[in-house]
Amino acid sequence: MKPDTKLTQLGRKPSHNPLTVNVPLHRASTVLFDSMSVLRDIQTRFDNDEQVPTYGIVNLPQALALENAVAEIEHGYRAMSFPSGL
Repeated sequence: MKPDTKLTQLGRKPSHNPLTVNVPLHRASTVLFDSMSVLRDIQTRFDNDEQVPTYGIVNLPQALALENAVAEIEHGYRAMSFPSGL
């Protein structure tokens, strides 16, 4: 794949539902879980380096898309974004 084409494809997953070109926007300040056991399971997955939403805007799909695209462009393992809230 040519570099310019790759840049247009980064951050997208074929599993997004609905199947849209861009990542769906999730505006949230709180992530809800069905029970404490589900929260503990998610936290364990997060602690094991899985990219799952945990708290606030951490690991929401649009943030992950940006961070994973930047990591791919820079040939890194991970990238982190820090929104200002402004």
